[in-house]
Amino acid sequence: MSEPPTTPENVHHHPQPVDGFQSWLWQAWPLTSWILAAYVAFHRLLFASGWETLMFLLLSPLIVPAIGLIESLPRFILRRRKHVTLPTPMAWILPTHWVFIVIATLSFEGSTDAAPTPSGLSVFSGQPIMETVEMAFAGVSLLVALATGTALLVLSIVSRPRGSKPMNPLRVSLAAGVPALLLVCAPMVAAGATSTIPDSEGTTLREIRTMPIGEQLVLVEKRYEEMQHEFSTIRGFADTGDWVDVDMVIDSADWSGSVERYQLELFATSADAIAIDKDAFTQDLKSLGYERSTYGTRWENPNGQAIELNEYETGAQLEFHSPQWWGDGDELRDRLDASTGALKSDRYAADAYPVFGAVAPAELANEWSERSWDRYLPYNYLDLEEEQADAAGEFREPVRERGSEDAGAATRPDDARAVFDGVVSLLGGSLSPDAVLDIDRRRWENSYAGGSGGGADQYFIVLQHTIAPPEEHTDWEAVADTLAADGWSDVISSRDGLAARHPTGDIVVAYDGPDGMVVALRTPPWWGSA
Repeated sequence: MSEPPTTPENVHHHPQPVDGFQSWLWQAWPLTSWILAAYVAFHRLLFASGWETLMFLLLSPLIVPAIGLIESLPRFILRRRKHVTLPTPMAWILPTHWVFIVIATLSFEGSTDAAPTPSGLSVFSGQPIMETVEMAFAGVSLLVALATGTALLVLSIVSRPRGSKPMNPLRVSLAAGVPALLLVCAPMVAAGATSTIPDSEGTTLREIRTMPIGEQLVLVEKRYEEMQHEFSTIRGFADTGDWVDVDMVIDSADWSGSVERYQLELFATSADAIAIDKDAFTQDLKSLGYERSTYGTRWENPNGQAIELNEYETGAQLEFHSPQWWGDGDELRDRLDASTGALKSDRYAADAYPVFGAVAPAELANEWSERSWDRYLPYNYLDLEEEQADAAGEFREPVRERGSEDAGAATRPDDARAVFDGVVSLLGGSLSPDAVLDIDRRRWENSYAGGSGGGADQYFIVLQHTIAPPEEHTDWEAVADTLAADGWSDVISSRDGLAARHPTGDIVVAYDGPDGMVVALRTPPWWGSA
């Protein structure tokens, strides 16, 4: 029996694999799908982890199979339809789909109880990235990943299993190179976009980063003065009497610390219990451009400033919040703390306020930190560097070799007590030689040498006592003038107290406390062991 003639109708065409880019993608697709699934579930382990890491880990038995199967579905359909290689249109789409899944996961910050952790974009760029930029990248990336994934699914259904020609080198370079370039450039593009965003005054982050920190602090002082001038008017609207706890805080507006921005917050509390007519207060604030918000005790203006009112039985507190500006709030606070400032009073008239950088005498006396002392009396009063001479001109090793035979150490408590008693006498008080002083009596304070890693081999002395207040209010400016005439340096005063440095290096702070006049002294550090 003769063979039937061969015609186009009875010839079965079996597509053959195509060498090159399409074949490589076809072979790599199954493994890449599961790698992507595992990456989505565990990618936060590559960065600073947060609560979302725990959530992904707990849900990973669901996330990995779900994503792996979804990503493999188009290829499964292609195989069921007798495809043995990747159709050319899908070869253009698949690398882009994979890359945008990765970019989307890199765009999210981590979450912790303390603060968010940087996103992958921020980590790889080495720069802070604004969360609005990260959310834009995440949104666009998710949309592109979803669109390309849908396109892959549709093409897998409609593409016929016919042979494909290998893509030429130029097309392969475009299909593979463009997605790879997007992945590499995404972090830097996000950081660049952040650097061009203006703050409330139109200054960009890039401009602030080129501005020396000293100039930034001058800018903070200018903003402080402008805000306090307006805040004085607002306090007058609320009450024309005196105000206490008049203070300022440089608040890092981004609490994750990844983006360098801050705002100023001013506070003031009425000295007496008052009842504020909120309707009348609202009308007064309208003259300054403020409108009452839905939160009944908050008023805002178009410039981003806000007033908040908190009422208590003992008095009313006003808060004045600035808009956000670019700048490192933590570094600005440190620079402000390290600069010479002034003492502030315990109360101010409605139209008065502390000078920029002022601190309460009680804070200076009770917080024996390096920051406070360096700020108001420029002298290192906490730690000696390993190769630094102490207040007596001695170095660490010679003092350590002498040990307990150090004759100078024996007289230092009495020397400090003599300076302390002299100040008490000048203020009209007196102490008996055996008077018990505050802060665990007269004591030695120890700290560790910077970088020494050894024992406590430097110390200083702290004395503090409260004496009966004089019958008349102390004229602190007059006392300050007397100390300056006697050779004391770095003398600063307010209506409530003073601080000064004795020629020996001892720092003295005195102020009107609630139970009497508080006098505190702290010596500079010496090498040795208490």
